[in-house]
Amino acid sequence: MKKQITPEGTASASPGSEPKSVRFNVSMQVELLNRLDDAARQEYTTRSDLIRTAVLWYLRPQGPELDRTDPDLIVKTLQQRKLRAGVKKMLKDAE
Repeated sequence: MKKQITPEGTASASPGSEPKSVRFNVSMQVELLNRLDDAARQEYTTRSDLIRTAVLWYLRPQGPELDRTDPDLIVKTLQQRKLRAGVKKMLKDAE
């Protein structure tokens, strides 16, 4: 697998394929980072997952676009997030 450098960051990808994820740097105040890490621990998730969720929330459909969003998809996504957090908590408690 060859690393490809882009203006957005570094991505791992095979020739002719799109990368699944891209690593990039984000600068923020230490206090904000500490709060992010605390929230990740409470949700039994990762810092990356919380940032990804925040970006998706920010980019969510608004106004007329929201009317075209499938409500079942939204509910299913929220249920999956809750289930993942529950499984991660059970695994941590079992350690």
